[in-house]
Amino acid sequence: LITLRALTRKPTRKIDDSDAVVVVLRSARDLADRRDPHAPAALLKCCVARRLADLVSSQTTCEASWLPAGVGGLEVRSWSALPRGSGLGTSSILAACVLAALDAALASTSRSSPVPNSTLCLDAAARAALVDDVCVVEQDLTTAGGFQDNVGGVVPGAKVARSAARLPLRISVEPVACGPTVVASHLVLVYTGAVRLAKTLLESVVRRWHGRAAD
Repeated sequence: LITLRALTRKPTRKIDDSDAVVVVLRSARDLADRRDPHAPAALLKCCVARRLADLVSSQTTCEASWLPAGVGGLEVRSWSALPRGSGLGTSSILAACVLAALDAALASTSRSSPVPNSTLCLDAAARAALVDDVCVVEQDLTTAGGFQDNVGGVVPGAKVARSAARLPLRISVEPVACGPTVVASHLVLVYTGAVRLAKTLLESVVRRWHGRAAD
């Protein structure tokens, strides 16, 4: 079994599942609603589907499809301290974290001991691949989006990310020398409380661009 637990807030001490959305995946059919951003644990489902592609393309049970002998199941827990729809790229960053954690968990099944936390310290090539994978996850989730939030969460520090106007995307990332003092003196974050789905916002921008709206 694969159990997904999406917490609505950061746990204060130990993980509290009292307000969690719990989804149990027993077969590929349980992933069928992952393209609805409002479906329970939709983002986590898309991450599972990305890492376990064979499961999605078949109708076998999770156990028969990929879990090695002796492994009873997998539980994925996620939470965010940011408000939903805050516009800070939470879903992209969360997807990157879940994908990296799944990679470590699946790698540990072939080891006699757990994978250490240092395994999640990715090199440049692994970070680039993770950025691409998050793009695929967001397309699967139908929330669209670009690569800016992915790069912002996966590559540490201040940076400038660019890509030529062609497919497939080839993203280049340049670090920017910028200390906390400089950022604090030039940047102000204001949370208005307005919540909007990135998918809806992007569709509106594209529609107005096609219509050549004056504003």
